[in-house]
Amino acid sequence: MGSGVEVGEGFGRWLVRDPVSGFLIDSRDGTVVDDRPIDLGPDWRSADGARAGPLIGVSSTVIGTAWDGGDSPSIRRRLEALRLRKWQGIVYSGEEDRSIAEASSVINRVSAQAGLPKPCIDEALKVFSDIVGKGLLRGRSVEVVAAACLYLACRNNRTPRSAEELGRYVGIDGGRVMEAVKFVMSSLRIKVKLSDPIDYVRVLGSKLGVDWDVIAEAINILRRARSVGRNSVAGKNPIGIAAAAIYMAAMAKGKGLTMKDIARAVGVSRATIRERYRELKALLSQGRHR
Repeated sequence: MGSGVEVGEGFGRWLVRDPVSGFLIDSRDGTVVDDRPIDLGPDWRSADGARAGPLIGVSSTVIGTAWDGGDSPSIRRRLEALRLRKWQGIVYSGEEDRSIAEASSVINRVSAQAGLPKPCIDEALKVFSDIVGKGLLRGRSVEVVAAACLYLACRNNRTPRSAEELGRYVGIDGGRVMEAVKFVMSSLRIKVKLSDPIDYVRVLGSKLGVDWDVIAEAINILRRARSVGRNSVAGKNPIGIAAAAIYMAAMAKGKGLTMKDIARAVGVSRATIRERYRELKALLSQGRHR
């Protein structure tokens, strides 16, 4: 396009500058409006006052004000929404586009707080965009559904986090997160991997700051218990089982870690840890007497 590009009054507010390529993009459909990188250097003038520096077109002046103030999403979140739109091949309305941008912000913030890897973020964003693409978000909280999508992504990437933990980062009850999880799973017919207590051992061990030998012993305890009675703990909270295994491993290694310490750190009651501990101990005893 030439330097004489004209931008209508109502059109300019949709333009964003891609910080990587420097292209000017129409945020409504991803069209590249101007592919010329703009020189943002000083506007030098000659001795007689004539303009001698690079020409700054209309499009660049729009960028300086289009996203300032108000409730408009940041350019980074807007570009993330554009990326998702291209990825899914769906044309979203302005409201849906804003919902995806808001969910992207929530998912990235919670992931940073929970220490989650990028694959979890990408999968959560994809699941959320599927919900939006099918028109299923109406009447539901963006934050709650975003937390549910992140919960499912964590499960599938074997970096599980409890609904209570994710809900705490968003400021909602874990029960609401699980309700949204069931809604997302049924709406999109998603199947998730069964929770493995061993995956939780690694997460909880890191949170408790225990040595690797304790984590390794806890994993060994769970594997031995599974070899004796694979279905003996089916349907029970994997976090409670993992916490009990860590407690048992800490005792075996002579570490001063109490049930109270573990319960406070992982958000499971001492009664639950005590019950799971007794079950693990019974299974290991059966294995020794075989």
